[in-house]
Amino acid sequence: MSELNKASLSQRIEENCKEGKKKSKDNTEINVDAAELEAQMEILKKIDLNQIADISLASKIKKEKLLSSNQTMLHILNSPPFSNVKRSTDPLTAKVENRLLSSAILASGTAAVINGLKNVLNPQPSREKDGQTETESESGFDGERGQGEWGGIGSSMVGEDHSDVSESDVSPENDISDIDEDRSIKGVGWEPDSLDKEPEDVEPPPTPTRKKHKTTRLESNSRPSSPEDKLSSQFLPSLSVGYVKGDSDSDFNSDEEDQQTVGRKNRRGQRARQAIWAKKYGKNAKHLKTQQDKSDLVKNKMERRGNNERVFNQDRPKRFSMPASTERIETKRVATGLDKPLHPSWEAKRKLKSRESTHILPPQGKKILNTIKLPLFADLSVPEKHGLAPQRVANINISTSDNVTLGAWFILSDTFYAKTYDSPSSPSSTPFSSLSSASLSSALRLFPTIIFFHGNAGTRAISFRVHTYTTLTSRLNANVLVIDYRGFADSEGTPSESGLNLDAHAAWNWAIENGADSEDLVLMGQSLGTAVATSLARDLSNEGTQMKGPLQHFAFAHKFMLKFLRADFNTISTISDVRTDIILVHAEDDLDIPIKHSTDIFNNLLEPSLPPPFLSFEQLNSPIAINSEQWSEFRKREQERQDFKRELIRTEDIERLGRIERFKREGNKGEVVFVQSKWGGHDNVARMEGVIDIIGHRRPLATFRRRFVSLMGPRLSDKELAQINAAAVTREFNVKPRVDYRTVTAVNGPLVVLDNVKFPSYNEIVTLTLPDGSKRGGQVLEVQGKKAIVQVFEGTSGIDVKATHVEFTGSSMKLPVSEDMLGRVFNGSGNPIDNGPKVFAEDYLDINGSPINPYSRVYPEEMIQTGISTIDVMNSIARGQKIPIFSAAGLPHNEIAAQICRQAGLVKGPTKDVLDGSSENFSIVFAAMGVNRETASFFQNDFQRTGSSDRVTLFLNLANDPTIERIITPRLALTTAEYYAYQLEKHVLVILTDMSSYADALREVSAAREEVPGRRGYPGYMYTDLSTIYERAGRVEGRNGSITQIPILTMPNDDITHPIPDLTGYITEGQIFVDRQLHNRQVYPPINVLPSLSRLMKSAIGEKLTRKDHADVSNQLYAKYAIGRDAAAMKAVVGEEALSAEDKLALEFLDKFEKDFVGQGAYESRTIFESLDLAWTLLRLFPKEQLNRISPKILAEFYQRKPTKRPTAGVEEVSKSMKETKLVDDE
Repeated sequence: MSELNKASLSQRIEENCKEGKKKSKDNTEINVDAAELEAQMEILKKIDLNQIADISLASKIKKEKLLSSNQTMLHILNSPPFSNVKRSTDPLTAKVENRLLSSAILASGTAAVINGLKNVLNPQPSREKDGQTETESESGFDGERGQGEWGGIGSSMVGEDHSDVSESDVSPENDISDIDEDRSIKGVGWEPDSLDKEPEDVEPPPTPTRKKHKTTRLESNSRPSSPEDKLSSQFLPSLSVGYVKGDSDSDFNSDEEDQQTVGRKNRRGQRARQAIWAKKYGKNAKHLKTQQDKSDLVKNKMERRGNNERVFNQDRPKRFSMPASTERIETKRVATGLDKPLHPSWEAKRKLKSRESTHILPPQGKKILNTIKLPLFADLSVPEKHGLAPQRVANINISTSDNVTLGAWFILSDTFYAKTYDSPSSPSSTPFSSLSSASLSSALRLFPTIIFFHGNAGTRAISFRVHTYTTLTSRLNANVLVIDYRGFADSEGTPSESGLNLDAHAAWNWAIENGADSEDLVLMGQSLGTAVATSLARDLSNEGTQMKGPLQHFAFAHKFMLKFLRADFNTISTISDVRTDIILVHAEDDLDIPIKHSTDIFNNLLEPSLPPPFLSFEQLNSPIAINSEQWSEFRKREQERQDFKRELIRTEDIERLGRIERFKREGNKGEVVFVQSKWGGHDNVARMEGVIDIIGHRRPLATFRRRFVSLMGPRLSDKELAQINAAAVTREFNVKPRVDYRTVTAVNGPLVVLDNVKFPSYNEIVTLTLPDGSKRGGQVLEVQGKKAIVQVFEGTSGIDVKATHVEFTGSSMKLPVSEDMLGRVFNGSGNPIDNGPKVFAEDYLDINGSPINPYSRVYPEEMIQTGISTIDVMNSIARGQKIPIFSAAGLPHNEIAAQICRQAGLVKGPTKDVLDGSSENFSIVFAAMGVNRETASFFQNDFQRTGSSDRVTLFLNLANDPTIERIITPRLALTTAEYYAYQLEKHVLVILTDMSSYADALREVSAAREEVPGRRGYPGYMYTDLSTIYERAGRVEGRNGSITQIPILTMPNDDITHPIPDLTGYITEGQIFVDRQLHNRQVYPPINVLPSLSRLMKSAIGEKLTRKDHADVSNQLYAKYAIGRDAAAMKAVVGEEALSAEDKLALEFLDKFEKDFVGQGAYESRTIFESLDLAWTLLRLFPKEQLNRISPKILAEFYQRKPTKRPTAGVEEVSKSMKETKLVDDE
C-alpha cells in the first residue's frame, strides 16, 4: 500500500515537472516551482515508507482511548520501531510526508488495523440485528463476528452485515474505489483515484431492487454499521493476515435469496416460465442476457479494483451451526409484522438446506490463520527474557518432513531441573550441563513430556502461555515441549491445515527420536491447538501407536477452525478415532468460544455408547408428517436414552471449581473426561491449579508422580544421578511409532522378502517376531516400490512365512557408544558377550557413518609404533593412515595382529593440546570377522594375559554366526573408533581381520539378491563398498584424535591379483606383505620388506618425530637387502665359490638381516630407537664407502656410535620435561 502511494506521488510530481504548471477544477493556472518539485522527487526516493506507516498507526492508537489505556499497547508504542519514529523538521521533507500521510488508502488501512485491535481487546459477544438480539449460544457461531476477532486484526467493516447482498447491488455507483475523487487539486493531494485512471463507468441495466446509499470509506469507519450498508471487500493491513470470504466469481442464486428472505412469495411459477423461455430461445432469452450483463459488469469492476490491489467479493458465507446429533433442528424465522407462515414447499426447502449445511461445508477463505507475532520483536532464542529460569529451557529447531524449520522450546520439569542445575550462587564446573543433549535425552526418558499446541493468537513466548508452562512443569512435574507453527514467531513457512499437521508430527518425532517413550507423552491443545492435537492423535492411533497419556483439550475451537480454514479440521469425526484418554477442559465464562462446542464434542463421543434413536436425523427433518404413534415411540426411546446416559456418566461437582463428567468408551478406547470450569476464560483456564491437578491424576502423570516422589528430597549425588540415568539409557533404543507387517512372501538365504510395505527406507532396522515369540534383528537391504528385502542378522532358520511378523522402527542401526567400551568384548551385532553389564551409552551413533570430507582432512604426520622392526623402520605407519597386511592361508597373520595389539603405542611426547604420548590417549579397536572359536579364544586370552585388554575394544564375529553379521561388524568397530577419536580425542588403531571373510559375505548376499556378478563372483560394487570402510580412517581438522586402519586380508592361493587385494590396494596407502618363503624358513614375523610399502612414511619420520637418521637407514637397508637377494639367486646358479668378496658380504648381511632384524620373538617388543640401533649394527658389516644411501653427516655421527636406547638430540628437545628418556609406551 505504501509502495502504491510512493509510485503515484512520484508520477504526479514528474508530470508537474514536465508541464511546469497544474490546473485546478476551475482551469485556473497556478505557477509551479520546478526546482522545488525536483527536490521533492529526491526526498521521495529516500523516504522510509515503513516509518510513514508507523507514524500513521502510532498517531491513531494514541487518539483511541481504548488502545491508549492498554498497557500492552503502551509497551509496544514505547518499543522499537515506534519509539524511533520522528517527524522531519525540514519543511520540504515534512511536506512530502504530509502528502503521503493524507492518502485515503493509508487512512483506511490504518483504520482497519485500529478496528481489529479494538475487537481483540474488547470483543463483543452479541449484536443487534433487525431489532432482535442474536447471541452465539442461540445461533451456534457468528460468522461475521468471527472475522473481526479471529480472522486477523483487521477490517474496517468487521461489524457490518452484508449477508443479503444481491447481484443488483454491485454497480458503479456503489464502487468504493471511486469515492472522493474530486476532493483535491491534481498534484497537491494524493487520493485513491490517482493510481490509475479508471475507465468510464458503464451504466448497468435497470434492476428491480431499491437504490443503495453511496457510502464512502470514511463514513463506514466513522459511523456505526447498519443493515443497509452494502460493502463488498475488506482491506487487510500489513500487521495481520485476514481472509477474503467466498469465491471471486460466486453469486447468490435465487435459492439462497429465498432462504434469507422471510415471508416472500412462491416464485416457482416464475422459474418454470424462465425454464420454458430458456428452452425455447436458448441463450437469447431475455433473463439470461440480463444475468450475463450483470456477470460481465462484475468482472470489469473486479479488474479495475485489482489494479489498486483491492480484493472484491460479492457475498459472505452463511452463518451455520453444528447441533448435537441427538437434538432436532428447529427452524427459526424472524418475526415480521404480518407474521405470515411460509408456504410448505419453502419450509421443506429450508429444512433441506439446513440439513445439508451441517454435513457439507464449502471452502471458507483464501487465508487461514492470523500470524501476528505477539509479543512484538521478541527474542525467542533467550527464553530467560520471558520470565523462565536460567538454563531451564532449551531453544531448539525442529525440521518437518517437508524441510520447514520450526522454532520450539523444551522446558525441563521442576524435579529434573532442581537435581541437575547448579544455581549461580553455588560453585560448579559445568553450569550449563542441564541443557546438554544428554540431559535433554535423560529428561525425556525419566519424566513424562507434554507436547503443547498453542492457539492462534501470538507466539510461544506470550506471557499467559509462559505461565501455563511453569504451572505444568511444577504441578505435574513434567517436561513441556512447545512449538510455534509454520509462519508463527521464528518458524519458517506459511500456515496451512496440512502444514500444521506436519508440524505436529515433527514435534512428536523429535521427542521419540531423542529418547521419549510414546506411553510417556501427553498431547495438550489450547484453542486452535485442540484441532492440531486431535489430528495428530488420530494419525498416531491409525499407525498403531498406543498412547497411555491423555489427550487434553482446552477451549475447543472446532467451529472457529471451520470458519477460517479452506479445508476444515473435522474434529468431531476425527476425535472418535483416537484410542486414548481424552480430557476436555472448557470455562463457562469463555467469551471467545462458547462451552456448547465442547459439550457437542462430549455428546458426539458418548453417542456410540447409547441405544440408537427411534427416528433418524433425516426423518426428524423430513417434510413428510410423522404419525402420532411414531412420535410416542420416539419420546419413549429418548427417555430411555436419557436414563441410560445418566447411568453411564459419572458426575462430580467440585466446590469453587466446576463440574467433572466422565465415561468410558466402548472398545477399550479410553476414558473421556469433561471438566467444566466456572472461570478461567479462554486463556487462563489452562493454568488453573485445580484443572491441572485433575489432569495430573490421569496416567501416566500420576504414575510418574508416585515413581519420583523420592527425588523431592536433598540434592542427589553424581553417583545417584548416574545410576538413575543408566537405568534409562541402557534400555532398548527404539523409534516409535512402529508399524507391524505380516506380509512375508519369501525367504532366500539370509534375506526375507516383504510385500505391501508402506514407505520402507534403505538401511532401516526391523524386528522380526517368530511364532515362538523369539525376536531377531534385521536391516532393509533393498527397496522396490512397496517391496522390501530385509537381511536378518541372526539367520533365517525357523522363520515361518505366514506366522512371522515384522516391525519397522523407522531408523537406521545405531550403536550405543561410551568410553566404558574399552576392555569389553562384543559380538558382531554390538551386544556384550563378556558377561558384563550393558553399555552406559553416552551417545547413539549411526553405524554407517560417512567418509571424511577431503577438505577437512589433516595430512598424517606423527608415527604409531608397532614394536615390529620391519614395520617401524622400513614401513612406518603414520597416524591416520590406512595400510593393509596381505597374508595367505596358513600364515601367522593372527599372531602378528595380536602382537601389534600388545605392543602398539605412540612415539611423540606430550604436547600442550593433548597428551599424545600418554598410554591413556591411545586405544585399539579390534574386529575379527568369520574366525573360528579357537582363534577367538586366542585373541581374548592373549589380551587378558598380557594386560592389553584394558585399552582394546574387541568385536568378534564367529564363523558359525550369521553371514550378514559380518557386513556390519567392521562398521560397528569404525563407529566406536570415531567416537574415541573425534569426541574423546584419542588416537585409535583399528585392526580388521579378515577382510576376505567380509568380501565373501558380501558376495553371498549379492548372490541371494540375484545381482549380476563381477570378477570371481564378487559384486560389481565391491570397490565402492570397501571404500566406505577404508576411507573412514584419517584425521579431521579441529580434532586432536586420529583413526589408523590396519585391515588384514588373506589372498586366495597367494594371488595378489585377486579382486580383494587388488581393489584394496587401490584404496589404501601401501601394504605390508607376509611372505610364505620366510615362514617356511622359520622366520617370524615373516614380513617381506621388498614388496611392502608405506606411502605416508616420509611424513611420520625424521628429526623431532623419530630420529634424523631414520630415512637414510631405511633406504640403505632396502638397497643392501635387495643386493643380498640378488647374490643369493646368483649363488644358486654359479655356486658360492664363484662369488666375489662383495657378494659374499652381501650374503652375510642377508642372513643376519633375516635372522636378527626381520626375525624377532612373538612377545619381543622393540622401540623405534632400538630397531634403528640394530639396523646400524648390521650396516657396520660394510665399510663406509659402500653405504652410499646415507649422507656423510649422518654417517659420521652414527657409524662409530655404540648401540644405545637414548634418543637423539632432536627428540630430546621435545621431551625435556620427561624424567626418563624412553618415549615409547611399550606395554
